[in-house]
Amino acid sequence: MLQENGQAEDYLSEYMQEVYSGVFFKEFVLFFGENIQYYIMEESESGEQLTESGSLQRSDIMNDNPDSKYEIINDMMISMTLQDDDTLDHLIEESVALVGKPVPLMNKEDKVTAIQFLNDAGAFLITKSGDKVANYFGISKYTLYSYIDVNK
Repeated sequence: MLQENGQAEDYLSEYMQEVYSGVFFKEFVLFFGENIQYYIMEESESGEQLTESGSLQRSDIMNDNPDSKYEIINDMMISMTLQDDDTLDHLIEESVALVGKPVPLMNKEDKVTAIQFLNDAGAFLITKSGDKVANYFGISKYTLYSYIDVNK
């Protein structure tokens, strides 16, 4: 496996569950843009033997299961990769709806609530989202980051 910095990492070895005689499986989650390289080894009396290897990549943008608990993370990964502001705009709208009043009527506590929702939803993983959110709420980036850190 490769880490984000491109350095090689040790391989993880896991046993596959047998679900039927001779049929094995292993479940894992891949997000948009992620790649996993696999090797299937069989144990026998003479040792281990490589029977299959390959690589799997998640590159589809279609939502097969929009109610999945992983879908918001996958949406963030797509947005980061595509630098798509639609997801950020949607999350900002959700944060305003959560507070229940338009930004000009929000006090500090309301803005803190909205911004912490955005932080929890992963909105700040999107490129340049801090600038956009600060401008939207009429605050400086310094204030934005202080609102994120309020409950830490």
